[in-house]
Amino acid sequence: MRHLTEVKLPEHKKGMRRYLSIDIGRAVAIILMLFLHTVMTVLNITELTNTINDRPMLNVVALLVIPFWSGLAGFFLLVSSTSNMLSMYRDLENGKTIRSLVLKQVIGGVILLFFAMMAEGLTSYYGLLGNIFKNLNNISAINWRIPLFRWNHFETIHTIA
Repeated sequence: MRHLTEVKLPEHKKGMRRYLSIDIGRAVAIILMLFLHTVMTVLNITELTNTINDRPMLNVVALLVIPFWSGLAGFFLLVSSTSNMLSMYRDLENGKTIRSLVLKQVIGGVILLFFAMMAEGLTSYYGLLGNIFKNLNNISAINWRIPLFRWNHFETIHTIA
């Protein structure tokens, strides 16, 4: 039986390194954003803050913490840009040319930006699909022009692109 110290990695696996802190940070950021965006979309904060004196202390804490956390999109941006920078550095260490690296970044950024703009205009909470779901009981109230201006609303994913 071979010991663990005797096992050698194949050549193509030697350059692969993962940073657990980046992976955990990305997972935490994604889970927080999913949870908090869902809560912020459903929760009527204006009504709750208007009656804040009539609320139990737990609700007051939740009203202060949840909006603050939902504004932490910068954490997601920080984790994503750090992992992107590490990926570019690793590509340079592995011998890729700067030209191929820039080309990969630009093409990937344009593709991500295109899909982010499409998602914002068509499938987001405030895009066409969200407007359709909000007005299922009154189809005539659907604003079919939303994709014409909503695609240009920039969020964190657009900044990453």
